[in-house]
Amino acid sequence: LNWEQFWQIWSCSNYELFKEVWPKLRKYASDRCKEFWDENGDLIRDNFMFAGTSGLMAKILSFPAGFIGLSNYMRQNTGKPFKGSFVFNMIVKFLSSSAWIPVGKWLAPLGGVPEKQLNLVMKTPGSCAIFAAKIGEIFEKIMWEKDNYFYYAYVAGRWDEHCCPRYMMKKHFKTLRDRVDRITLFHGSVCDAVKAMPQKSKKKFTVYSLLDSMDWMPESMVANQIGTITDEKYFNREDGRIFWRSFATGDRAHSPVLQQLNPTMLPDTKYPDRVGWYLTQLWTPKLDKKFNNKNLLIEEDASNVKQSFKGDLKVMWTMATYGLTQKDKDAKEFYKTQADVYDGFREGLLPDRDNLLQYVVPWTTSPKTWVSVGCGTARDIEYVVKHVKENKTNVYLCDLSKELLGIARDRVKSLGLTPYVTFVEGDINKAEVQKKLPPMGSIDLVTCSYCLTMIPPWKKAANTMIRMLRKGGHLAIVDFTAKENCQTSLDQRFYKFWFSMDGVWLNEEQPSYLRDPKNGLETQWYQEDGARVPYTFFYPTHYQFLGRKK
Repeated sequence: LNWEQFWQIWSCSNYELFKEVWPKLRKYASDRCKEFWDENGDLIRDNFMFAGTSGLMAKILSFPAGFIGLSNYMRQNTGKPFKGSFVFNMIVKFLSSSAWIPVGKWLAPLGGVPEKQLNLVMKTPGSCAIFAAKIGEIFEKIMWEKDNYFYYAYVAGRWDEHCCPRYMMKKHFKTLRDRVDRITLFHGSVCDAVKAMPQKSKKKFTVYSLLDSMDWMPESMVANQIGTITDEKYFNREDGRIFWRSFATGDRAHSPVLQQLNPTMLPDTKYPDRVGWYLTQLWTPKLDKKFNNKNLLIEEDASNVKQSFKGDLKVMWTMATYGLTQKDKDAKEFYKTQADVYDGFREGLLPDRDNLLQYVVPWTTSPKTWVSVGCGTARDIEYVVKHVKENKTNVYLCDLSKELLGIARDRVKSLGLTPYVTFVEGDINKAEVQKKLPPMGSIDLVTCSYCLTMIPPWKKAANTMIRMLRKGGHLAIVDFTAKENCQTSLDQRFYKFWFSMDGVWLNEEQPSYLRDPKNGLETQWYQEDGARVPYTFFYPTHYQFLGRKK
């Protein structure tokens, strides 16, 4: 193609020209390319700028945009915001408020935004207002900038020479043609691509630009992707960089797996995003040499824990009678009569233990010593059996309950983990119990799963766990709490009362205490979520925390 043909097809969607030149181009195309354009020439016929789901939304809106003069104004490329329509101004005002976001999830997929991605905005306190303000900024400033070809294409329905990507410009066409052999198209996943490409080029990757695709991936998929692309066979760890962007707000990555890369936030003022609605941009300046990517690729087996209605009734009866009859709460006594059905009911009652153990805990650091405080029946270790074996981690399972530890012993034996595990009965705050553990200040990992809220001297227990850690060691906790910024609301006060009946004290001070750097930890991960209590309409809040000892 010459530049005029290239421009007419890809900037102006000239379908007649496409039909004329495609038979000539086809003989140079790959089989996948032939298959695609043989079947999808209508993408150009119907205007290539409106292809895909976000293009469909743009096409729908192009009719009212044309009616109010928006499309013609965009083509003038003045660099100044459009102010010529009362209707448009009212829409901008509405979108600049956060009122539309809860219902916006129904329209978000039409804009190329999956519901899960939009939920990243809704789950963080204050994020909705930040996102709405960002949307307002797009309509009032960003989309009108003279070189913003992203919005220009959607509003004008084409590119013009004064506003288009640099590779479309006539002055760059010769360079584009001369260097087109440097570009390789790959149809498949990023993981498949990185495995295939070095075999062709004999070089390792130095840049991964992952954009926002990980916003809607489950943690297992994020772990597999990061574990694969950071492998030293494919990635230059000394000079390589990884970039991505996200709908999430805050001062860290939206995923605990991504946070293990120790990313740096890119300031929006220095590195402006042309699209405008991504709230964070991150990159990894340099990957830690000890980063063990292979641990991210471990796939654990499905759980064997069985939940039964009969067992659940037994647990709920114990909880109800204990709460109503026992004035002095005793954790050992509470679990004694329900040890045999303990796990089944708690699979639904205690959410995100699997996420904490598999993805929040930084297995990329290859921990060699792990103390599980309040281990109960050792359900937590079942989430990471292969991780323990692969890393030859020495695990210390601590609990007050002799009955629960008895079940833990049977579980550990059935999992083939006996050589790795030591059982410790008693209170970790007591010196005689601490003597059964590795020396204070030497432990790589301490976890506490739905236990801290059951310890009256919780601050003392938290400090003990912090003291256990070596410098650079990690404390990981999942537990109930009162929802951040809503602690005094009616539902949160009810949950506090309801849980306290069974000796569980929801205390928003606990996560605040753990996140306070004065107490010796640097926060690596913190997230709150709500989950339904089985057989009820209650949605208490729980948090996941990871701190690294300074």
